[in-house]
Amino acid sequence: MSKWLGPVLLVGIFARHNLAWSLPGYSPQAWFYILGGMLEILLCSTLLLTLPAQPLVKAALWIGLLEGAQVSICRLATTGPIGKDANLCDALTSLSIGATMTGLYVIIVCWAIGKEWRKRDS
Repeated sequence: MSKWLGPVLLVGIFARHNLAWSLPGYSPQAWFYILGGMLEILLCSTLLLTLPAQPLVKAALWIGLLEGAQVSICRLATTGPIGKDANLCDALTSLSIGATMTGLYVIIVCWAIGKEWRKRDS
């Protein structure tokens, strides 16, 4: 899998920078944002499959995966202008998605730290 890491990432980066100007339905800026989230998903999932399974590395990559998915999904859910005052998902759903995701990220990081400490103690 590691021999494909470079080509996969290059295709993702070129797609983000070149497709954003030619895809229909959203503005080029919106596509750039959406494709950026998808690139983050691609990057984190590729690294998750290729890097050694260290708890903090896995935690960081899972957080990146979730954040990329949130960014892409919430931007795809709206075609109108987006506000700059709040998390886009918060503005779309009127729920505190950003705070909930941050709480989940803290739990993931605490799990990883606990796993590291248990490994060192044994």
